[in-house]
Amino acid sequence: MDIINDILEGCEKKNFSAVLDRKEAIKVALDIARSGDIVAILGKGNEDYIKMNNQIIHFNDLEEVKKLILENNSNE
Repeated sequence: MDIINDILEGCEKKNFSAVLDRKEAIKVALDIARSGDIVAILGKGNEDYIKMNNQIIHFNDLEEVKKLILENNSNE
């Protein structure tokens, strides 16, 4: 949370939202992206886990993006 607060302090414009849950943040970013937009998912590098509540949980950004795109395509 400290990192997010540091980033928010440096934002001059207020036309954004902060989504704390990484999985939800990726979903929101993909949902609001339009043709020609670029969605940059940054901050984890090649890590395939998240540390949460003193536990290590498998989470891979690329796997999540692929899953969400496939779900979106199957709903169209």
